[in-house]
This record gives sequence, structure tokens and C-alpha cells, in this order.
Amino acid sequence: MARTTRATTTRPVVIKGGRLLDGNGGPALRKPVVVISGERIIRIGTEADTKVPRDAQVIDASRFTLIPGMVDCHVHIAAFNVLTFSNYRVAMWEVTPELENFYALFHAQMCFEMGFTTLRDLGRFTYKGVFTAASCAVRDAINAGIMPGPRLFVAGRPVITNSHHDLTFPRASIRQPGVVADGPWELRRSTREHLRTGCDWIKTSASGGGGTSDEEPSVRNMTQDELDAIVDEAHAFLKPVAVHCFTPESHQMCVRAGVDTIEHIVFTNDETVSMIRDAGIPVTPTLSHRTDHAIEIRRRMGTNENILEKMKKYSRTPLSHSGSSMRPASRSPWARTRATIPRWAAMPASSRSTSSSA
Repeated sequence: MARTTRATTTRPVVIKGGRLLDGNGGPALRKPVVVISGERIIRIGTEADTKVPRDAQVIDASRFTLIPGMVDCHVHIAAFNVLTFSNYRVAMWEVTPELENFYALFHAQMCFEMGFTTLRDLGRFTYKGVFTAASCAVRDAINAGIMPGPRLFVAGRPVITNSHHDLTFPRASIRQPGVVADGPWELRRSTREHLRTGCDWIKTSASGGGGTSDEEPSVRNMTQDELDAIVDEAHAFLKPVAVHCFTPESHQMCVRAGVDTIEHIVFTNDETVSMIRDAGIPVTPTLSHRTDHAIEIRRRMGTNENILEKMKKYSRTPLSHSGSSMRPASRSPWARTRATIPRWAAMPASSRSTSSSA
């Protein structure tokens, strides 16, 4: 169940639907009955075999198909999207971080209303500096029942100078202290500061990307020692690491460092695919991000022409290596996340980065 408010009734809630799809590939359940107690689903059955508690609040959803809450593993809730801004390049300077925080909550609630009950927010920074504390505040407000919204898992972003994440802001803009760091020990400190702020994940980039101006996706973003330092530091504090990666070189760096999820995985080769599969690292391919539809939306919201051309050029690339050779490695990152985060507290440090329990 997603978060609503703490001032909820103690009465059980029963939802009667028309059909139910459980996401496991089986046939739809006809006339389903879902019994909820507090924040837990305690029974799923049919009208024929499920007894409705006498004091239950019954919701008639017989005209609808019931599905589990959806999960988005790669989202940026503080981004200036086309639904709320006509031009993100103007908005990044005119919208204060304080107002942007309200938009982050609004975007999380938009996802919630569309059926996404869990989001992994992979970070942001503004012209005034890092945004980790603000994103954590949105998460905490939802968890405290102040506002309705989805479960949020928030990432802090220790990144290097001139990296893909650094270049999400114009090259000429002033970087505030704490936005970038260089070298293993600076990046360890940056990681610790994000973790002290309260983030659930660490997110960094090991290669260039598609959505930044005048940057080639093939460039390397950091050294192996730097990535190793970030991962080691996050794992020391029992937190997982997601890494933006476009290239085989960056994917191999991630395997060697023992990261927890690989994001995008645009360019691959057989060696890289085998390494990821053998390591059991989940992949978030973000394929919809580079569709013709997504590129057109980017055009409408003021994206530079050179970014649009770059994304068109690489829009078909992710499909070329998504065949059978990749499938064994393409487990959901959320299956791994939900399984390993609660268990890490009881696990020895040597096993944290290699656990693949599902």
C-alpha cells in the first residue's frame, strides 16, 4: 500500500473489483476481493471464497481491473518536465530551489495518482547547490503522513567535475560548493555528506550521456579508483549504489566496483553482457526515455537541437542488444533493492555488494 495519512481508520478495507491482474503472468482473476488491514494486504480471493469482515469499509471497484502498485526505478521528481513547464532551460534559473521542492512533491503525487506507488528518485542539483536534503524532505513528509504520495527512495549524487551529471547545468554556470568532487578521498567525503543528509541510495555517473549539450556519451567520467571509493563508502554505510553508464568500459568498471544497479546500458558488447550477467547486477535500461515520443516531448520543452540530434542517433541502439543474451541479467533492480536493503544490517561487509537475493 502506498502512503496516505497516519490518521486512517482502523477498520479493515475491502476492495471488490471486476478483474485482478497480479503481474505474475497468469489469467485474470474474476470478481476479486482484496482485504486490507492497515497498510497490509492480508487476503486476495474472489467473492465466492472470501468472507468480508462485518465492520469493513467496502469499496465498489467492480467496473475496474485491479493491479499491484507500479514501481518506477529511475525517475527525477525535481526535474522541470513538460507537464508543468514550457521551457526547462528557463525554469532552471527562474524557479527557486524552495519552489522546486513543492514541484518535486507535486510530481511524486502525479506519479502516485497514475498508479506508481514506489519511486526511486535518482537525484538532482540546482543553481544553489545540491538538492538531496530537499528530496529527503519530500520523502519524509510523505512517510510522516503530512501529504499523500508514493514510497520514495532518494539518491544523493557524488559526481566529478565535467561529468555527465555536472553538465546537466550549462558549462558557464557557477558551481556551488559540494556539487562536484574529484579524487577518491574527495568523493568519499561527498558520499558521506549525502549519506549524512539521509539519502537511501547513492547515484553517480561513469560515462557521458545523451541528454546533455556538447558531450559525447562515449567519454569516461571517472577513474576506477574513484568509482571504487564511492561504492566502498556507500556499502560501508549499508547503502546501495546506482551508476549512469552508456559504454562497455563504464559497465565493466561497475562490475569491478560491485555496484548495485546499472542505469541505461546503451552500448554493449558480448564481453560486457557476460560480465553483468555473471555478476548478477540488475539493469535499468530506461528504453522509453529515448523513444521518438520522448524526443518530441524534449523538443517541445526547449531542448537544444544538438541534444535532440544526439538522442535520435542513439535512440535505436538500446534495442540492438536486448535479446536473449541480456535477459538473464535483466532482473528488476527493485526486486534486488527491496530484498537486500533490509537484510544488509545483518550481513557481513564482505557479502553486501555481492548479494543477489530475490
